[in-house]
Amino acid sequence: RRVGKQWEIKGKTDQKRFLWQGLRMLREESFGQSSLYLYEPGSYAP
Repeated sequence: RRVGKQWEIKGKTDQKRFLWQGLRMLREESFGQSSLYLYEPGSYAP
């Protein structure tokens, strides 16, 4: 499972972290931005 990625655009490096709760992705985080995923009970679709 992916826990992060890093890339470079025009000489600037950026990165993103992925936080998991079991098999479900719980949150994506990058500098100044965060996304939280909510799931229905018993579902794997956000």
